[in-house]
Amino acid sequence: MDLVAFLTARLDEDEAAAKAAQNADEQHERGMPEAAMREAIDLAGRRERVYDSPWWAANMKYWLDRRAWGWPNDPARALREVEAKRRILAAYESAERDRIAYGDAEPEWHIMRRTAFLHACELLAAVYSDYDPAWKLDG
Repeated sequence: MDLVAFLTARLDEDEAAAKAAQNADEQHERGMPEAAMREAIDLAGRRERVYDSPWWAANMKYWLDRRAWGWPNDPARALREVEAKRRILAAYESAERDRIAYGDAEPEWHIMRRTAFLHACELLAAVYSDYDPAWKLDG
């Protein structure tokens, strides 16, 4: 596996987690009966133990499960970040294809552009715990 394949796989995983979180949020919101929410609000208004209500227990279980699954807190933002990272990766891959097409005649400006995208990809990949520094590309 090389850096591009590694980063593509991690972005696929991040996207799947964000979509799962987004779907779970929608299911969770639809599944919370309004009566249970009102009961919790009533308990809170009377300054009673809200966490004794069924709504509180279901809500806490949901958020604890979310943390255990490693889902992002803001799925929409996570999806935007994945898209931005994919664009950086695509720009690097495009610059790499151009390098091959230029051969020995690659202009200096293109080398600088390709190197910048290469380092951006390395930074994106380095945040993952299973990143292997041996994948670092030559720039």
